Amino acid sequence: MQLALCVLGGAVSAAAEYTFLAVGDWGNDNSGQYADAKGMETVAEEINAAFVLLLGDNFYADGIQGTDKSSRFETTFEDVYNGTALEAIDYYVIAGNHDWKGNWMQPPGARDAGLALEQWEWLSATLNASTADYLWVGGHYPVWSACSHGPTFELVETLRPQLEAVGAHYMSGHDHCLGHIDDGTGVQYIVAGNGMECCYDPTNADKNPDESIKFFAAGPGGSTYEPMPFTLKSGFASFHVTSDNMRVDLHAHNGTVLYSTPNITPRSAAQKAKIADPAASALA
Repeated sequence: MQLALCVLGGAVSAAAEYTFLAVGDWGNDNSGQYADAKGMETVAEEINAAFVLLLGDNFYADGIQGTDKSSRFETTFEDVYNGTALEAIDYYVIAGNHDWKGNWMQPPGARDAGLALEQWEWLSATLNASTADYLWVGGHYPVWSACSHGPTFELVETLRPQLEAVGAHYMSGHDHCLGHIDDGTGVQYIVAGNGMECCYDPTNADKNPDESIKFFAAGPGGSTYEPMPFTLKSGFASFHVTSDNMRVDLHAHNGTVLYSTPNITPRSAAQKAKIADPAASALA
């Protein structure tokens, strides 16, 4: 498998709340994406969001065919996320499996196992070196998920121990659902992959640890796993960080908060000093 990950970390001043948005699997030029963009604009303005993290599958169905002059950068992105608040902030982009099908982001030649190993080693080193109060890793593929793609067992075996060792958390897309999983280790897992539709069926709910699923919008309209207050077209997440704690809100396409995580506390001094196992970076 190929890995696309980023690491977010930082300290927050006592007087401020730092906020940002995250959404995956959004770039389809359809009504669900357009509705989600309007909700994101509303929430971004309300909470003064600092940036948006895009969690992959940014251009369906086959990525960008051509160069960085492709018209899809306008029609699928710039002309959609064009509200005042969303236009004023930065976007940080992770590639998903559909993006890799295009020739704009796909490196030429066969997949490079050596490069993949370098990426895992970079991730381990970055996690180990961080002194941030809060540490999040973002990737396209979920570690845990209830929906039709389900857990990514390579990440369960390889990434999960590293997250646990340093007290980091994880956000992802790929499954077109919206949910929160707490597997009891202290690591919080957010799936926000319904940026253009809702939702895949929860066919893999039983493949997650017992009682770990705290919320999941899944199935057509979102209510197959648990009832939603109305039919969901799509959705996204917002992150709210203070010096004392942080939480994640999961939003419907119109900005309505469907669920909020319990407060997540800053990393302890011991977690900041903990060294994740470098050998865990060797993914076969």
